[in-house]
Amino acid sequence: MGAFVSQPRIIINDDLLRSYRNTILHELDDSYQAWIEQGQKMGLTKYEFAQILGLTQEVVEHFDLFDTDHNGLVDAFEVFCGSAVFSRGELQEKAKFVFNLFDFNNNQRISLVELIMLLQAICRGVSKLAKLAEPGQQELEEWATKAFRFLQKDDSERMSLSDFTRWADSDQEVKNYIDCFTHSYDPAEADAVCQRLKNTQAGLFRDIYDPETKTASVDDFDDVFKRSMGGPSDEEFEQLVQVLDKKHNRRVHIYDFLEAMDAWNAFDAADVNGDRVLNIKELGLLLWLRDKKEPSEAKTREMMLKLDTNRNQTIERMEWVQFVYAELQKNVTL
Repeated sequence: MGAFVSQPRIIINDDLLRSYRNTILHELDDSYQAWIEQGQKMGLTKYEFAQILGLTQEVVEHFDLFDTDHNGLVDAFEVFCGSAVFSRGELQEKAKFVFNLFDFNNNQRISLVELIMLLQAICRGVSKLAKLAEPGQQELEEWATKAFRFLQKDDSERMSLSDFTRWADSDQEVKNYIDCFTHSYDPAEADAVCQRLKNTQAGLFRDIYDPETKTASVDDFDDVFKRSMGGPSDEEFEQLVQVLDKKHNRRVHIYDFLEAMDAWNAFDAADVNGDRVLNIKELGLLLWLRDKKEPSEAKTREMMLKLDTNRNQTIERMEWVQFVYAELQKNVTL
């Protein structure tokens, strides 16, 4: 399939988009019923949009996300599908919700044309919310045809709800695409997680340190402690020891340790795909977490050149640790 299927995880960088991500899927049921009671209009005015969704604040801002052609109307299907995909809920629940929107005959079956309309509403809805380019019509038609072929149906047959959920749960491209939005990346949330983790690590450190010197022996860092650090390899752990063991006595000061954990935890939080290295997009997330603001593309590229010492277009933890060491030596807050 095309590029839109391999869309990277979406970055949540404003409160408006965050509100869609924090919506529970079942909260849309009342809006869906209100829409039915109002006649299932496809084009909604600003007043109807707010009334159906139960919005009382930032109505204009929410409406403008979907009214990209500025004609004073938004597509109800795009609103519901985009909101459902971004919401918190299981894939099968989301599949059922959007399927019912396009089950125009109420017989638990949709045609190939209706499936194309469904996919179009999903992609347009999430693209408007995330401010992405929309996929082409041909691409959507190919995706829908592929679904029918997977189910061994010809174009004249109809797809049942169980067919649709089975396809959605079996097609990895579908799951990956939905995951980009469902599991979108929120730097503010990641930063909060890092801070909670740092507090846990501080507590574990205080359990083993000498209150007078405020230092702890690295040999006392047990498995529980290391798990709080994401389970570093022995090599990574020893590299961190070299960063922090300024007196070469295998003891670490709590101040140095917590400073290093800021950087250590941020690396893990930015490693979105969990492969223990950062690509340039993930590096941007790392800088965002460190500096508490979105970095420019130029700044990210500059840091990639500075940190990527082996020139493989990724940042390994060892490279980041070495950078941390240099920053600590200069007594710069990480």
